[in-house]
Amino acid sequence: MNTFLPFLQTLNAVLSAAVGITAAGLWLYTFTFNLRNRVARAFSLVLLALVALNAGEALASVDETPATVGFWLRIAWAGLALLPAALLHVSDAVLALTGRPSRGRRIWAVRAAYALAGVFLLLIFQKHPWLMQGVSFLPAPHVVPGPGAWWFTLYYAATMGFALVNLVRAYLRAVVRTSRRRLAYLLSGATVLAIGSFPYLTFGHSLAGRHALTFWVLGMVNQVLVGALLFLMAYGVAFFGVTLPDRLVQQRLLRWMLRGPVTVSVALAAVTLARRWGLVHLGRPYGLWVPLSLVVTLLVTSYVLGLILPWLEKRWPGQDDTANLLHHIAERLFTTQDLRQFLEALLGVVCDQLRVNRALLVALEAGEPRFLVSIGHWEDLPQPILHPNAQHHAPFRWDGYWLWPLYDPAQATLLGLLVVPRTKEVLNEDDREVLTAVVERAVLALQEWRRSQEALQALQNLVEQPSLLPRLRALARFDRHRALVSEEELPPSSEVFQWVRDALKHYWGGPKLSDNPLLHWKVVEQAAQRYDGNPVQGLRAVLREAIERLRPPGERRFTAEWLLYNILEMKFFQGRKVREIALRLALSEADFYRKQRVALAQVAQMLLEMEEQARKSSPEQGEQRP
Repeated sequence: MNTFLPFLQTLNAVLSAAVGITAAGLWLYTFTFNLRNRVARAFSLVLLALVALNAGEALASVDETPATVGFWLRIAWAGLALLPAALLHVSDAVLALTGRPSRGRRIWAVRAAYALAGVFLLLIFQKHPWLMQGVSFLPAPHVVPGPGAWWFTLYYAATMGFALVNLVRAYLRAVVRTSRRRLAYLLSGATVLAIGSFPYLTFGHSLAGRHALTFWVLGMVNQVLVGALLFLMAYGVAFFGVTLPDRLVQQRLLRWMLRGPVTVSVALAAVTLARRWGLVHLGRPYGLWVPLSLVVTLLVTSYVLGLILPWLEKRWPGQDDTANLLHHIAERLFTTQDLRQFLEALLGVVCDQLRVNRALLVALEAGEPRFLVSIGHWEDLPQPILHPNAQHHAPFRWDGYWLWPLYDPAQATLLGLLVVPRTKEVLNEDDREVLTAVVERAVLALQEWRRSQEALQALQNLVEQPSLLPRLRALARFDRHRALVSEEELPPSSEVFQWVRDALKHYWGGPKLSDNPLLHWKVVEQAAQRYDGNPVQGLRAVLREAIERLRPPGERRFTAEWLLYNILEMKFFQGRKVREIALRLALSEADFYRKQRVALAQVAQMLLEMEEQARKSSPEQGEQRP
């Protein structure tokens, strides 16, 4: 029993740290992919609270200095104080998203909860004896409660109860099976967090001391449940406000979890157990076995994940034959780089066979030659006149070169030309046999490349076409009535928002402007015609026109009505610094960035409207996309 309890204590510390690592990984995921959504922003505060709570408890359990243990326990209690308010914030945002916006009472309840959390945080870090009177180390490090700890319990229970009621209301409002299932994840996860995060040891340390084995086993079960339900909560939140299909959101979250928190948690467990083994069997906690266990664990975990990830993604819920087909498209596409690598190998065979140091292969696109790959130095390229649909006998002489036309036998069209310096007047049978095989392989490669280009063009049309459905799908996931809103009421898609922001950042020149996907929009093509076909100038003109449409009538002023226009004009056209603009417009820098986000969203919406007008005025666009 005496040897088993330390093992359970170590395992509980590892599990607590793993929950903290999971929360940190999920916080980074939310911050990276989904921070623009209100529910995700509120959930990120829940994750930060859990990071502080579990990290503080895990570090306090392995430290032996009373002052340091007290510091880590205060960090844990800081997360504990923030957790109920953040969870209430999440529940309010979820209930509003399902079509039940607050009429003021819930908003004030959330504000009051954050205010109380702030008061408790102040008491925690001031070491006020009214809330906590010290630190006890048995059966595990915990806070000795003061007389005000029961008021903290009341705050914790009332706020958590209010949050759970809100989530129950949101769940009952959902009708669609998928939405109900994800809201059930949120509700069950919040319930487990509310029950499993409470500091039972602070209020029941004497009972835990009498039943130490039961206490540590229950603690281990609690940590496992909290970690599992936390992931389910994050899974449910990952879909809020996201325009991507569900299968892509699932795959992205799965990869993030396995390659991040799971890998780090397994490595931490291995190092901790290696230290424990060294202390028990060798009398030393540190040695060569500790870094060795870390390296081996990371390598093995990475190897195993590399093997099972493709298998998991194929069998993950939501996958079908179409999704699996899309998953394998990248493996089957024959890109231009693949073509060049293969043709360069073929040219090497030609040079070896004919004993020459130069060879060239060009492709024909719409009757125009396109340089693909060469060996050696070419200054003047031969330009023979060949009819694309005429069969020329191969090879034939042309101005000191041997030329092999590359024909598509199925369509009887010219795909390209193989050009080699003529060092022999007559090719022997061996030369012709090798070159015939090379030509056949080159034709096969060009055929495959053309098929891939046609498929890529179709996919490009799908990607570049502004779509209403992804935004409607994102809004209707949890509020079915929002599937019927007009396009004007929808926020612009995240992709268009990002394109507009990138283009304005490099408005006066840069790769985010010259390579921007907006260059392929019809409205930009029409504008480029006014600038001798220069698409970059056309994009600049369209962006300026969209911003000018946001300009209020009359002379320019520095009032609230002109705020969004002034931010865009001063930041991107005049190139002023943020601090200077904020001072001129009487804004804080945080307010400036919030208003700038709103202004960019309106520009993106304006561009979508301009693009729609351009397509309506040019009906042939539906058949021809750049």
